[in-house]
Amino acid sequence: MQNINYATSRQVNPSGATPKLTEAQVWKGLELKIRDPLNFAATTSSCHIVSDTPTKVVRKVGYHDLEPVEEVVKIYKGAVIYFDSHLDGHRSTNILSWDQNNEMVLTFSWVGGVLAGTVIGDFPGIEVAVSTCT
Repeated sequence: MQNINYATSRQVNPSGATPKLTEAQVWKGLELKIRDPLNFAATTSSCHIVSDTPTKVVRKVGYHDLEPVEEVVKIYKGAVIYFDSHLDGHRSTNILSWDQNNEMVLTFSWVGGVLAGTVIGDFPGIEVAVSTCT
């Protein structure tokens, strides 16, 4: 299968959603996801924290049945989290931002390591396809 790059954005509080999450609640959830990804990402099978500071976490993460890989997670509170692994330069990001209507938006990106055909566990029904862009 081909490795591709992928990104998606979602409103945190879409119309009609209750309860409405605050920025602090969303950020707390993202911080929990760093340290305990098994509750957030279906593709994660294990996680061991190697070191942990408020701005950087080093962890060994297992995906599916693969050998765990070391990830360095850099945290820029209130804005962005970078997940970097030594797996062919793979990087994931979680970005918290606001749209033109002042609605909170989460953007997730995966570069250098998402396999075409992978179902994104955090977003049921979304399957990564090979881009037709040239």
